[in-house]
Amino acid sequence: MHEYAFDVKLAAVVRVNARNRRIAERVVNNLSGDSVALSHILGARARLTEFSTDDCSPRLFEIDGEEIEHE
Repeated sequence: MHEYAFDVKLAAVVRVNARNRRIAERVVNNLSGDSVALSHILGARARLTEFSTDDCSPRLFEIDGEEIEHE
């Protein structure tokens, strides 16, 4: 079995459980690969509950950890 990595742009709904709106907005405004760590530090929990892709086709950029060249 092979692993294929695609670059995909998403539109998403993020639900945040937090003590107040300021913390929730801080978590959402800082979403990235390390947002899970930020959420735990602030005592909040962010969940991606709905998402869709944009009109562009996903772009394959890697197969089994190896970057591929595009024509």
